[in-house]
Amino acid sequence: MLNERPALLAFGDATGRRIHWRDSTGWDSKGSEASSVVADSSGKGVGHHGRHGSNAAAAATLPPQADLISEEWYGVTLEPRGSGRVGGLKLSANALTGNFTVAGDLLFPSLTKLVLLDLRANALTGTLPSSVGSLRSLEELYLSLNFLEGQIPDQLGDCSRLKKCSLSGNRFSGPVPPGLARCSALHYLDLSCNPKLVVPKATNLECTSQVKIVNSFEILGILKRRNQVP
Repeated sequence: MLNERPALLAFGDATGRRIHWRDSTGWDSKGSEASSVVADSSGKGVGHHGRHGSNAAAAATLPPQADLISEEWYGVTLEPRGSGRVGGLKLSANALTGNFTVAGDLLFPSLTKLVLLDLRANALTGTLPSSVGSLRSLEELYLSLNFLEGQIPDQLGDCSRLKKCSLSGNRFSGPVPPGLARCSALHYLDLSCNPKLVVPKATNLECTSQVKIVNSFEILGILKRRNQVP
């Protein structure tokens, strides 16, 4: 099992967790203190002291990651199946800074069970790294209102379960990658307010009436978007 805690902490450090974040509750906790209830080798619940009477004895029965991350970490939600894996990371409007090219590469390869990533309304710079394609479970991606630039990587199309994606209000440029056509579940795509982004005709992405490709000139589309983004 991948150890997601170091990746999360490295991402936090790369985006100003110790200095700029508005809320970093739980992110400074040590692994042994991160979870109040974990599972022993038989799958039954065990507290910090466990039924064995001590932290050391309980820890001996834990899966490698079970006591490393909890939902006490601000913005973190875990998979509902009890695996201890991170299923959601929601840090919108939390004063994240730094180079997202670096931060994303630190995060994406480890969080392969991530379903929701919401980093809207921060001050992230750099590019969207190609490693985003490793998020094969991702269903919702919100990176709007940052300072991201460069081309949108074609590897975003490897997120085959992607349903909603907002990259609006950045500085992306160049053509929209044709690889997005591989996201067969995609029904909401907001690319508005990226003046240098070349948005293709609907036929280039096999766009239907249920896929909304919005650019900064489509005022009606922007108005519709405001009623659809959660």
